[in-house]
Amino acid sequence: MKWSLLELRRQSKVNWGARIAVIVGLLAGLWLIVGFFVLPPVVKSQAEQRLSRALRRPVTIERVQTNPLRLAVRVEGLVVREPEGGDFVSFRSLFINFSLWARLTGTWNFEEVALDGFTGRLAVGSDGRLNMADLLPPSGPSAPAEGAAEPAIPSIAIGRLAVSDARIDLSDQSNASHFKTEIGPLAFTLSDFHTVGDPRAPYDFTARTEAGEVVSWRGSLSLNPLRSEGEIAITGVSLPKYAPYYAPRIRFSVASGVASYTTRYTASLGSAPAVRLTGGEFTLKALQLNALNPAASLVSLPEVHVTGIEADLITRRLSLDRVALRGGQIDIRRTAGGIEWLQAFSPVPAAAAAPAAGTASGPASAPPPAVSVKAFSARELALRFSDATAARPAQFALDQVSLDVGDVSLGDLTRAFPVTLTANLGGGGALSVAGTLTPAPLQASLDVTLEGASVALASPYVESYLDLWIAKGRARAKGRLLLGAQGARFTGEAGLAEWVAVDNVADEEVLSWSNLSFDGLDFNPAENQLSLGALTWSDPSIRVARARDGVLNLGRLRRTTPGAPGTPTTAPAPVAPARSDPPLQVRIDRFQLERARVSFTDQAIQPAVKTALTGFSGLITGLSSSPQAQATVELKGKIDDAAPLSLTGRVSPLARPASADLKLDLRGADLTPAGPYVARYAGFALDRGSLSLAVQLRLANRRIESSDVATLDQFTLGAKSNSPDATKLPVSLAVALLKDRQGQIVIDIPIQGSLDDPEFRVGRVVWRVIGNLLTKAATSPFALLGAAFGGGGEELSSQSFAAGSASLAAAEQPKLTTLAKALVDRPGLRLELTGHYDARLDREALRQHEFERQIEVSVRAHRRTTGTAAEDTPVAETEQVAALARLYAEAFPEVVATQAAAAASTPPSVPDSERIGLIPRLVRFLSGRATPAPAPAAPATPTTAPAPTATPAPTAPALSVETMAEQVMAKIVIDDASLLELAAERAQHVRTRLLEAGAIAPERILLSAPAAGSPQVKLSLK
Repeated sequence: MKWSLLELRRQSKVNWGARIAVIVGLLAGLWLIVGFFVLPPVVKSQAEQRLSRALRRPVTIERVQTNPLRLAVRVEGLVVREPEGGDFVSFRSLFINFSLWARLTGTWNFEEVALDGFTGRLAVGSDGRLNMADLLPPSGPSAPAEGAAEPAIPSIAIGRLAVSDARIDLSDQSNASHFKTEIGPLAFTLSDFHTVGDPRAPYDFTARTEAGEVVSWRGSLSLNPLRSEGEIAITGVSLPKYAPYYAPRIRFSVASGVASYTTRYTASLGSAPAVRLTGGEFTLKALQLNALNPAASLVSLPEVHVTGIEADLITRRLSLDRVALRGGQIDIRRTAGGIEWLQAFSPVPAAAAAPAAGTASGPASAPPPAVSVKAFSARELALRFSDATAARPAQFALDQVSLDVGDVSLGDLTRAFPVTLTANLGGGGALSVAGTLTPAPLQASLDVTLEGASVALASPYVESYLDLWIAKGRARAKGRLLLGAQGARFTGEAGLAEWVAVDNVADEEVLSWSNLSFDGLDFNPAENQLSLGALTWSDPSIRVARARDGVLNLGRLRRTTPGAPGTPTTAPAPVAPARSDPPLQVRIDRFQLERARVSFTDQAIQPAVKTALTGFSGLITGLSSSPQAQATVELKGKIDDAAPLSLTGRVSPLARPASADLKLDLRGADLTPAGPYVARYAGFALDRGSLSLAVQLRLANRRIESSDVATLDQFTLGAKSNSPDATKLPVSLAVALLKDRQGQIVIDIPIQGSLDDPEFRVGRVVWRVIGNLLTKAATSPFALLGAAFGGGGEELSSQSFAAGSASLAAAEQPKLTTLAKALVDRPGLRLELTGHYDARLDREALRQHEFERQIEVSVRAHRRTTGTAAEDTPVAETEQVAALARLYAEAFPEVVATQAAAAASTPPSVPDSERIGLIPRLVRFLSGRATPAPAPAAPATPTTAPAPTATPAPTAPALSVETMAEQVMAKIVIDDASLLELAAERAQHVRTRLLEAGAIAPERILLSAPAAGSPQVKLSLK
C-alpha cells in the first residue's frame, strides 16, 4: 500500500511533465500552424485593407509568408495603384527578420531587412502637383504644445538592410519640356545600424539610370547624433538630359556634356552642425554649348578637370586646388544684334513672384560663397572670333592657347593673382602676356609681347570706312600694359611691317611700307597723352592715281557712310554738334623718314602721265602738339630719281592752330612726263623743258602766306596738238614773252589766303596766276613786256609819225629802246611791223612835200642855168616866189599867155604884213589858218620884190602867192601807191632802228603789207 502511494506520486509527477511538454508542443504546433498557415492570409488581408486606407490607393499583395521560427515575414508582389490607373509603388519581395528578444529589451531589432525588385513612380503634373502630395503632411510649421518635450527617438537596430534591383521612375510635366528618367537598378546595403548610441553603421549605395549615370555612396551613418562620413561618386551624368530644369534659366543650349564627381565627406547635424567635402574631383567631358538662334557652337571643351575640391557647406567656403582644361574651342560671334557670346551667358531675370497673403517677406539673401582657386590652367585651347557687322565678315583666331591663373579668391577680389597667357595667332604670329591682375578695383600690370600678327585680318574694319583692303601687314608690340581706375596705359615699343594696302576699285596697291616702328612709346589715354621717343618710317610708297573718269583714288577712298566694298556712299544726315573732347596731346621726339616714294599716274589723259617723288628721306625733330613747340624739318628727295628736292624749316603741325615756316627747293625737274598736259590744254606738244621751284611758305593763325617762284628752263613747244580742250589764248606768245635769252621763264606766284575761307584753294590760286598771264599775253602783250623791262604799256605797240613823214619822232625813241631790249632778252619773240597811212592827212602832207620839192628843184635848176648862185647857197624867198611863178606858168600856160602883156617881168610884191616867208605862208594856208584872197576879176598890178642883182625878174601872172600855190598844188596828184609807199617806209624805218639798237636777228622782225589807218606803224608780237 505504501508502495502504491509512492508509485502513485511518482507517476503523477511524470504526467505533469508530459502534460507540460504536451501543452508546450501543442502551443508550438499551434504557433507554427498559425504562423505558417493562419497568419499570412490574415496579414495579407489586413495589410491590403489598412494600406489602401492609409495610402488612399488600392493596394494588392500577391502573397505573404511568415516564419514564426525566425520571426520573419516576407511580402511578395505588393502593388500600390494610382487612383487614375497605373502602378504607384510595387516590389517583388520584402523580407523582414525581427528579433523578439531584442524587443523585450526595449529595442526594435531587425536582424535583416531585404527589399528586392522595388519600383516606384514619382510624377509631377502640369499643375506642379506631386503624385504623392496627398500622402505628405501639410506644409508649414506646427508649434508643439506648451511644455511638451521633444519626442524621443525610438531605439531601432538593423543588423543588415539590403535593397536590390530597385527602380524609380521620375517624370515632370510642370516645365515646358517634360522630364523623364529611370533610376535603376538601384542597390543599397546598410549594416549594424542603431538609432541610439553612436555606432557608425557602414553602408553602400549604388544606383544607375537608363542614361548610364551611376551614383555610388559608401560610408558610415549614425542617427543619434546624426552623423555620416564616407565617399560619394557620381559618374556619367548627362547634362542635356536635365535641360528641362535649367533651360528656362539660361540663354544657350547644352548640346552635350558628361559630368562626374567624387568626394569624401563628413556631415554632422548635431549641436554644432558641419558638412565638409574633402579630396573632391570633378570631371566634365565632351561639353558642347550652343547658341539658341541660330544654333551655333559657343563652347566646345573635350575635358574640364577640377581636383582638390574642398568645401564647407555651413560656412559657404569652396576651395579648388586646380582647374584644368585641355583642348577645346570657344566661338565668339558678333552680329548686328551684339556679341552673341555675351548675350548667351547674360543672366536671365527671375520672374517676379508676389508673396502669399499673410506671409512675411523672407530673410535677406545670403552673401555669396567664398570661392578660391589655387591654380587654373588651359592647354591647347582655341578661340575663334567672327564679326558680321564689318564690311565683310572678319575672322580672328587664337590657337594653342595656354593660360595659367594662380590663387584666385572670389571672396577677396582685392587680392592680386598672377596671369600667364601664350597663344599662336591665326594667320601667323604669337602673343604672350604675363603679370598680375586684381579684379576689384580692376588693376593689372602685364608684360605683353606680340610678334608677327597679321594685320590683314583686320581689313574688314578698314573697308567699312575706306574703300581699300589690307593685303599684307605684320604687327608687333612689346611693353607693359597697366590697368587702373584711371584707365589703361601702355609703355614699350610697337611696329607695323610689310604693310600693303590695295585700292578695291582699281585693284592696285595704294600704300605700302617695309617698316613703321614706334620706339619709346608711352600711350596714356587717361591723361590723353601719346609720346614717342622715335618714329621711323622705312620705304613708304604712296600711289596717287587719277582714273579715266578724272577721280583721284585717294579722294574716293573714304566712305561717307560705312558699308561694304564697292557700294556707293551717301552723305550722312546732319546731326547736332556734340561736345568735343580735348585733343590728344602728342609728342614725337624724332621722326625718321627713309626712302619714301610718292608716285602719280593720270590715266584721264592719254598718253598717261607718270611721275614720282623718290628717295624722300630726312629727319623731323621735336614734333609736339604744344602750341609753343616748333619742329625742325630737314627732308630731301628727288623727282623721278633725278631732280633734287629739299624741304627745310620749322613746323608745328600737331598744334592747334598749326603753324609752319618752310622752304621748298626744287631744281631742274624734267617736264617731259607732263607733256600730255601741255598738248591737251596748251594746244602744243612739249619738246623739252625743266622746272625749278623756290617756295617760302608761312602758316600762322590759319592764314597762308607763300612766295613761290617757278622757273621753267628751256621750255619749248612743238607742233600743234589740235586738242579740243586746248585754250584759245596765245600760249606760244606767252612763252615767248616770258622766256628770256637764257631760255628761262620765271613766274612769281604769291599766295595768300585763310584756311577758313571755303573758296581758298592753293591750286586755284596757281592756275589763276597762270591764266592771268595767258590772258594778258593775249590782250596786253606789250604791257606784259613793258612791265618786265621797266617801261611802257600798250603804247609800245605802235610808233607814231608826223603826217606825210617816214621819220620817227624823237618822243617815240624811248619806246623803241624798250622794245629792242625786250627783243634781245626774249629771243623767242618775233615782231611784226605794219606801216599805216592816213589817206587825208598823209595825202595833203605829201602834196605839200611834193610842192616844196618842186619849188626847190625849180630854184636849183634856175641857178644852174643862170649861174646866179651856188648850189649850196640858201634859197632866198624871192627865188621861191620866182620858182612858184615858173611852176604856175608851166602848169597854166594859157593863163600866162593871156596876161603876158599886162604883167611885168618883176615878181609880185609881198606886203610887209606877209613877209614871213613863202613856206610858212603855205603851211598856214594848207592848215586852214589863213584863207587865200580870191583871184581878182582883172589882173592887178603885181607886187614886187627885190630881185637879185644878176637875175632877171621872171614873168608871172598877176596873182597872189597863195592863189598861185593853191592852183599849183591842185595840179599835184598823190596816188594810193605813194601812200602805200609812205606806210612801207615807215615800217622799214622802225625795223632799221630796232636792228640798229641791239643784236636782233633780222628774221625776227617781219614787215607786213601796209594798210590804211593812221600815220603810224603798228607792232604785233608773234
